[in-house]
Amino acid sequence: MAMAFAYWVSAVFAGAGVLFYLMGRRWSSGISRPRMGRLPAVSVIIPCYNSSGTVGKCIDSAMEADYPEKEIIVVNDSDDDTPLICRKHGVRCIQNEKRVGKAKALNMAMKHARGSIIFLLDADTVIGKEAIRKCVQWFANRRVAAVQPRYAPQNAGIIARLIAIEDYFNMAFFKSSMFLGTLMSFRGCSAAVRKSCIREVGGWKETIAEDLDMSARLVRRGYIIQYEPEAEAKTMEPGSLRALAKQKARWGKAAIFAFLAHRSLYLGNPQFYIYLFPYMMGLLALSGFLLQPHLYVPAFAANALASLAVNVFIPLGLAGAVHVAVLIHPEKRRMREMMLLAPYIIFYLPFITFFYVKGIASGLLDKRKGKDELSLKDW
Repeated sequence: MAMAFAYWVSAVFAGAGVLFYLMGRRWSSGISRPRMGRLPAVSVIIPCYNSSGTVGKCIDSAMEADYPEKEIIVVNDSDDDTPLICRKHGVRCIQNEKRVGKAKALNMAMKHARGSIIFLLDADTVIGKEAIRKCVQWFANRRVAAVQPRYAPQNAGIIARLIAIEDYFNMAFFKSSMFLGTLMSFRGCSAAVRKSCIREVGGWKETIAEDLDMSARLVRRGYIIQYEPEAEAKTMEPGSLRALAKQKARWGKAAIFAFLAHRSLYLGNPQFYIYLFPYMMGLLALSGFLLQPHLYVPAFAANALASLAVNVFIPLGLAGAVHVAVLIHPEKRRMREMMLLAPYIIFYLPFITFFYVKGIASGLLDKRKGKDELSLKDW
């Protein structure tokens, strides 16, 4: 029974990869970008905290972006050389007297923003020359409240290359979600958001992931979060396993806070289940493992483990490889990236899932204790 269960999960997992691919391909092949007459003014807002080592490159990319009417506003939450760097670049810097957090910094910068479109840009992120223009054209549709560009790691190294595969995976799911009408969220390292919509929902909320919370409030109002695959942003990703574990735990905590605050939205949208599907299949696979009590009998342990490898782990591993490969193949930039598929599935996915779940558990515990959703000392 357990073996049949494992094969059933494998078949569904592999088949779903093909289905999601077809959904994304249907959307991308029929994409129709609206035309905008006079381009609106854009305010590029760059929130900083201990970012003097990266903000110069970030500002350069924003200044070099091919867009006629834009301003750049840096809001600095730390005591470093960021104001000096801004003066050298000739851009405005709002220097906070004390650390206030990203949400407050964004709300503060918006009071000085002249553009009707806010282009969010983390200080460790750079954008391509066409990124702003490609994103802004979608705002010709009044239902579009935010636009998510394609993103990728800016740094090099094996961890960054594995993160790139995760990004390809996410981009494929973005296309599947757009087939259903809208993304469920945008990533705050780089996104364009309509200023009037931000004000309509009450500004940025002080929580561990203000981008997730803002996204949910916009979608609840009936707005669309659009994906623009031809606009690209590159951000600095974790360069060590320790930093990666910390990031995923933080994202897990952020996810559970957002889910609890907007659970009626998530539970009622098919995009939420599409994004969760790989993790749901993983839990089903674990259930198939636990349904085999003979594994816990020492006399049969060796034989049971061999049987398990052949009848469960190999089918599930192959199904997982098919699921991921089908989705990331059209997104990849180089064929050699497919060579990392095995370490991605065998090592990277279990690693990040463990710390993501750990973050979820930590968030639930914090909620139970009544702690604030954002603690700057832990950020």
